[in-house]
Amino acid sequence: MQDHTAAVKEMKECRTFKELLAATLALGNFVNHGGRLGNAPGFRLKALNKLHDAKSMDNKSTMLQALARQLHQRKVKEGKEPKLLSEEVPHVMSSNMKISWQEAADMLTQVETAAEQIKTQLENAGEGVMLRIMVSKPQQQQQQRSAPSSDSGQASNGMSRLRN
Repeated sequence: MQDHTAAVKEMKECRTFKELLAATLALGNFVNHGGRLGNAPGFRLKALNKLHDAKSMDNKSTMLQALARQLHQRKVKEGKEPKLLSEEVPHVMSSNMKISWQEAADMLTQVETAAEQIKTQLENAGEGVMLRIMVSKPQQQQQQRSAPSSDSGQASNGMSRLRN
């Protein structure tokens, strides 16, 4: 969790990333000039993928590479030492932050299952009833699913009290 918190803080404070986002917005507004999207106040982060997809006329470089070169040249002209984004955000690039698609899918499934259980419990609960919500690692949950339960369907890792 500390790595995630540090990664978020690094991204918020990362000057290079902010400059990249500003340059991306300016580039998008330039490319879309004259159209309904030509004076956009912002963009969705998923649009950043399009920078990698847009190729040059000779098909040797992408818009992302051209933007990176432009930002690098600007730093050099200003007499500043250009930094690699990965150097400014080491926690984001940390191996601790990397998970497989399968792990992410498993975690999402766990969250969806927990949300459904909470919804069911809330629908069936009376006023002032104690709810117990399971929060565990995937291995623990897998073991608990295969083991018979004497807890009558309620887990004991975390509790929340309902109040009206």
